[in-house]
Parts: sequence; C-alpha cells; structure tokens
Amino acid sequence: MNLAQLHLAFNHIPMMGLGFGLMVLVYGLIRRSADVQRAALLVFLLAALAVFPAYLTGDGAADVIKGLPDISEQRIEQHEDAAVTAQVMMILVGLATLGGLYLLHKQKSLKVIASVSILALSVISLLVMLYTASLGGKIHHPELRAGYVVPAEVEDGD
Repeated sequence: MNLAQLHLAFNHIPMMGLGFGLMVLVYGLIRRSADVQRAALLVFLLAALAVFPAYLTGDGAADVIKGLPDISEQRIEQHEDAAVTAQVMMILVGLATLGGLYLLHKQKSLKVIASVSILALSVISLLVMLYTASLGGKIHHPELRAGYVVPAEVEDGD
C-alpha cells in the first residue's frame, strides 16, 4: 500500500466521525443523556486524532500522483492549503471535546453553552473538511471539476 492509498483511507475517518458524532450529540442533547453525549464526544475525539495520519500522508500522496497525466499541481496546492485549515479546525474540535469530557466527568452533564459550542464548532469543522475533501477529489476525478461533460456513450446508457 502506497502513501496515496493510505491518505485516501485515512482522510475519510475524520469526516465520517464528525458526521456520526454530530448525529449522536444532537440525539444526546434531545434526550438529555449525559451518556449519549459522552459517546458523541468520544467519537469527536477519535475523529480529531484521525486527522493526523490523514494530514501526514498528504505530501507522500502528492508525490505519488505528481507527474501523472491530467494532475494539476495547482489543485494539489489548493487542497493542501485547505487541509491546513481543516487540521486546525479538527484540533480545535479535539480540544473542545476534551473540555466537554472534563465537564461531563466533573458535573455529570454538559452545560448548554458547552454543548452548543461543541456542536457549532463540529458543524463548521465538518463543512471545512467537506470542502477540503472536495478539492482533493478534484485532483484526480475530472467528473467533480466544473465544466465536466459526461461522455455521450455514458449519457446514452451504452
């Protein structure tokens, strides 16, 4: 397995973790269940930790595909720039999550302000991660790029 394959495998974990964690946190807030909220925070923590191998395999993944036909270094650089922001956002999610876990341990419940803050930060982080993933997909998937035209043989169902 090369670094491009590892990067593709790891980069889905933070996004999926954030999405799943958000659903669990919302459910925990609706049910007012500290246990469910704790589970959501643990999912967020795992997602935040998973951003490191995704980020660290990025340069190696770029090295693997640079020079291939139809690979734009400009698209790679755009993705790399967005990935820095995504990593910072995930670190913030991880730190907020640690704070939330501490509150749950000490107080047995999350204060509304802490819950809403973690929820908002997680939503923003998920949007940043999705944007970063979109830029990454455009590196090697022409069908994701603006102006892509579906070939006639595919459109006709042949």
